[in-house]
Amino acid sequence: MDTLAGIQLSPGKDLDQIAEVRAERRENLRGRNNASIWSEQVTLMRQEKDHSRKQTSTSTTMTKDSNQQRMKRENSINAQKTSIKTVIQTENFQRTFSHQTENILQKKKLRDAGVQTVSGLVTVKESDVQRLAEYLQEALWREEVVKQKLAALQESTSSLMNSSNKIWTARCSEDLLRNKIKALEAQLQVCLQKFPKDGVRKLVVQMEKQKLIYEEKALVALQRATQEKTEALSKAETLQEVQITAQAEAVKWQSLYEELKLSTGQLRETQHLSNERLQQLHSQVELSRSREAELREDVLSLRRENKELRSNICLLAEDNHILREEIQRVRDGCKESQSFEMQDVLTSEEAEPQVTLRRDSEMEEQLRHTQEKLQLKDRECEELQTELHALEQECQSSQARLSQCRDELRQLSHRRRTLEEGDLAKLSFTDGLIILCRMRTEVLLLVAGLCVLNVTSSLKICAFNIQSFGEAKANNQKVMAILLKILSRCDLCLIQEVRDSKGEAIQTLVKDLNRFDKSNSYSYVESERLGRKTYKEQYVYIYRDNVLKVKELYQYPRVDEGTNETDVFSREPFIIRFHSPTTLVKDFVLIGQHTSPKTAMKEIDELYTVFKGIYRKWKNDNVMILGDLNAGCSYVTIKGWRAVRLRSDPRFRWLIGDEQDTTVRKRTHCAYDRIIVHGREIISSVVPGSAQPFNFKESFHLTEQEALEVSDHFPVEVDLKPNHRYLLRHEL
Repeated sequence: MDTLAGIQLSPGKDLDQIAEVRAERRENLRGRNNASIWSEQVTLMRQEKDHSRKQTSTSTTMTKDSNQQRMKRENSINAQKTSIKTVIQTENFQRTFSHQTENILQKKKLRDAGVQTVSGLVTVKESDVQRLAEYLQEALWREEVVKQKLAALQESTSSLMNSSNKIWTARCSEDLLRNKIKALEAQLQVCLQKFPKDGVRKLVVQMEKQKLIYEEKALVALQRATQEKTEALSKAETLQEVQITAQAEAVKWQSLYEELKLSTGQLRETQHLSNERLQQLHSQVELSRSREAELREDVLSLRRENKELRSNICLLAEDNHILREEIQRVRDGCKESQSFEMQDVLTSEEAEPQVTLRRDSEMEEQLRHTQEKLQLKDRECEELQTELHALEQECQSSQARLSQCRDELRQLSHRRRTLEEGDLAKLSFTDGLIILCRMRTEVLLLVAGLCVLNVTSSLKICAFNIQSFGEAKANNQKVMAILLKILSRCDLCLIQEVRDSKGEAIQTLVKDLNRFDKSNSYSYVESERLGRKTYKEQYVYIYRDNVLKVKELYQYPRVDEGTNETDVFSREPFIIRFHSPTTLVKDFVLIGQHTSPKTAMKEIDELYTVFKGIYRKWKNDNVMILGDLNAGCSYVTIKGWRAVRLRSDPRFRWLIGDEQDTTVRKRTHCAYDRIIVHGREIISSVVPGSAQPFNFKESFHLTEQEALEVSDHFPVEVDLKPNHRYLLRHEL
C-alpha cells in the first residue's frame, strides 16, 4: 500500500502486472484464513456429534455426570458458536473489504491505463492520491473498530464461561440435594415398614402423656416462680427502704468524715508548725550554746584584758611615780646648776652667759616634753580606768543575761521532755494553744536574749569556696541545712565558685538563711559572671544588714575595658567597702579573689597592684584580702614566695599560716584559702587566735563523703574586736 503512494514507478514493469501479483497474494491469504476457519468449524461439528453419541450411550442412572457433561458441552458449544460467528463476521468483512479494494484498483487501472507521457512514465493525479489516503484511513478506522469488537467479544466469552461455571456448580448442588432427598425417602419407607400403625399410635399416646406431665410440672414451676417473684419484690422494697436509710447514714458519716478530715488537716498543720518551731528552737538552742561558748571565751578574754589593763595601770602608775621623782630630781639639779651658774657668771667673761642661756632653753624644752608625756599618760590611764569600769559593768550584765538564757533553756528543755513523754496527747486543744502561746513568748524572749548576745559579740568574717554552687546544691536539702548552719555563724561571708546562670540559687540560699536565723537580717551583693571562656563564676558577699552597711563596691576591670594593664586574673577580684559601727575599725575594704591553680603565684603577686589602686581610689589602708588563693602545696614554691610582694612586704599580715589545712580530704594538707590584712587599725582589732579554718566535718559529725557533698574546702574565718562604747550606748 505504501508503494502506491510513491511519486514514480519503474519503466520496466507494467501496472497491470503489479495489480495481478497483488490480487494473487490476497487470494492466497484469503484461502489460508478460510481453510483455518473451516477446519475449526469441522472440528467443532465433529465434537458435537461425538458428544451427542456419548449422551445417547450413557445410562439414566448417572444423572450427576450427565448433567455436568451437558453443562460443559453447552458452554463449550455456545463459546464455539460465538467464536464461529465472530470468525464468519470477520471473514465477511474481509471479503467485502477485498472486493472494495479490487474495485478501486480496477478503476485506477482503467483511469491510469490511458494516461502516459512521452517518456513512458505514468503520472498519478493528486485527487486519486487523496482518495486513496482517505480509503486507507477509513480502512484503519474499521480495523480499530474490529479490534474493539473482538475485545468486547472476548470479555463476553469470559463472562459466559464464568456464568456457565456458576450454573454448573448450582446444578451439581441441586443433584446432591435430590440424592439426599431420595435417600431420606428411602429411609422413611424403611421406617414405615418396620413400625406398625398400632405402635405409632402407642408412641403418640405416650408422647401426649409425657406432654401432660411436663405441662403439670411447668405449671408448678410457674407457680413457684410467681411466689419467688412476689417474695423478691417484697424483699426489694424492704431493701430499698434499707438503702434509703443507709444513704442517709452515709451522708451523715460523710459529713462527719469531712469535718474530721478538716480537723485532722488543721491538727497536721499545727503539728507541722510545732515541729518547725521545735526544729527552730533546737537550732536556736544550738546557736545559743555556741554563742554561750563564744561568750565564755569572750568573758575569759575580757578578764584577761582586765588583768592586763590593771597590770598596765600599775605599771603606768609606777612609771608615773618614777617620772615624777625624776622630774623632781631634774628640778633640784636645775636649781643647783642655776646657783652654780650664777656664781660662774659673776666670775666668767661676757661670752659665757650665752652658753648658759642655751642650756637653760634645752632643759626647759625637755621639761615641757616630759610634762606633755605625763599628761598623755594620765589621760590614757583615765581612759583605761573608764574602759575597765565599762567592761566590768558589761561583764556583769552579760553574766546576768547568760544566767537568764540558761534558765529559759532549762525550762524549755524540761517542757519539751514532758511533751515528748506523752502529756501532749492528754491535753485538749485549748491547752495545746495555751502551751504554744507560752512557747512562742518564751521563744521571743530567747530570740531577744540572743540578739543582745549577738550585739555584744565580735564581728566574724568568713570566706568559703562552695564547690560549684548552683541549682543542684540548692535543691539538696541535706547540703542546704549544713550550709545554713555554717553561714549563720558569720556576720560577713564571701562565697566563691558560684555557678548560677539564672540567679535563683543565691536567692533561695539567702531566703532560707533569713528563715533559719530569724534573729538577724541577711542581704547579699553579687559580682558579674567572671571567666575567660565558657566557664564562668561569681563572687557573692552575704552580710547581716543590721550590723554592716555597704558604702562602695568596685569590680576590678578586665583588659578589654582599658584600665587593667595586664591580663593576669582568670577571674577579676570583687572589692567592697563596708562600714561597721560595732567594731573598733569602722571602715574597712574586702578584696575577694579566687585564683586559678596554674597562675596562682602571678595572681597573688598582682593583688599588690590591686591594693595600691584601691588605696589611691578610696584613701583607706584597712584592707583584708581573702578567698581561695590556691596558696599551698604544689601550686607555690619557696622561690616564688620570695618574689611575691604581698609576702615580702612586712606591712601585710598573713593570718592563715602555711601549716594549717583548709581542705576536707584526709590525704591532703594544704593551706589553699587565706586571709591577709593590712593597716594598723584592722590589725589591732583582730581577736588573737580567731583566724583559723572552721572544720564543719568534725563540728557537725559528718563523714568525709557527706562533707565533700557540701564542698572540698573548709571556710576560713577571723573575728574583729567589738566597740564596747558603741555597744553600751546602743544596748537593748
